[in-house]
Amino acid sequence: GFKLVAIDDPVQQMDDFNANAFFDLIRGLSQSGRQFIIASCDLHLYRMALEKFACLNTPSQSRFLAYRLKGGGRAGPEIIVDTPLSQSL
Repeated sequence: GFKLVAIDDPVQQMDDFNANAFFDLIRGLSQSGRQFIIASCDLHLYRMALEKFACLNTPSQSRFLAYRLKGGGRAGPEIIVDTPLSQSL
């Protein structure tokens, strides 16, 4: 009965068609109350997730949050929160 599913770089060997199908599957499974954490270093995949999961957010409720790291150095990377409507990449 775990409610959290963490996946690291799940689509690194998939083409766009299969990556879309994967995100559709995750979107459907999220309706069961599970929480998904998907990590990737692929910016194209990140943008695709922003687009595919935008329907999970409503004006009154955010069910999808996206974080990305930018830069680095001694202070560490900057953490940027993106919403599906503010795709300023």
